Amino acid sequence: MHKLQALFVSLFVSSLVAGAGCAAQTTQQHGRPVNVALVRHEIQGNLDGRTITAMGRTRDDSAIVYTRDASGTRHEETWGREGRGWKLANSSAIASNE
Repeated sequence: MHKLQALFVSLFVSSLVAGAGCAAQTTQQHGRPVNVALVRHEIQGNLDGRTITAMGRTRDDSAIVYTRDASGTRHEETWGREGRGWKLANSSAIASNE
């Protein structure tokens, strides 16, 4: 009985570890996951006075990012990878429903 319990615990812990490793990697591209948390971090370093509130579709070379500026205005932004960094391609204000 103890061997069965140990096997169950081992499988359960393995599934938790595997699931945690995939949590930040959501979008597949070229057969491998994109690390959304890393993309968010890299783009956040390029924002002037805005903070990221959410991430939309994220790929190796582009990302949809939702931000809020200091005045509270929300924006939907399209970012593209340029060399080793990210460049803002488009930004549109979003009407607030608050």
